Amino acid sequence: MQKDNEFINALPRQIKRGIIVHYLFDDIFYNFRFFFNPQKNKDSKFLYDVAFGLKPRHFSDKEDENVIYDEEEEVLEMYFIVNGTVGIGFHTYQQPLDRSPYFITHQISSNSFFGDYYLCNNTKAEFVYVAQTDVDAFALSKKFLMGKVFPKYPLIYRDIRNESRHRY
Repeated sequence: MQKDNEFINALPRQIKRGIIVHYLFDDIFYNFRFFFNPQKNKDSKFLYDVAFGLKPRHFSDKEDENVIYDEEEEVLEMYFIVNGTVGIGFHTYQQPLDRSPYFITHQISSNSFFGDYYLCNNTKAEFVYVAQTDVDAFALSKKFLMGKVFPKYPLIYRDIRNESRHRY
């Protein structure tokens, strides 16, 4: 969905917002309500604007392809997990060759999200995030959020940043 879509732009504003927010992405906004806060932001254009930045992502659990973020890596996207499990941990540099190169301390799965703390606070990942099963997710990029959305909604950005610090 593109914001400059001819069909969408021809619709009246209320119908356009209704289709985007309440039809196409209603389940995403509801399942990840601790980030989007749809009840509080229902009268704001925040949900409508952020919907245009949601991009589908798939991460494989194959050994050479399963790292989503690595330790000390710049975080360019945050993720909303629709299906699958992500392990969070750290590298084990002294492990034997037959063992996993990661020590997983936490797992998150469907209806969880991650990366918001790193994105909002412009820090590098402190842990390794690994797809433990195939993962389907939606992503919001740092460039999109920091360049287009958060400058328009500074109070919402402040709330999201504070909540991300609290959860982290």
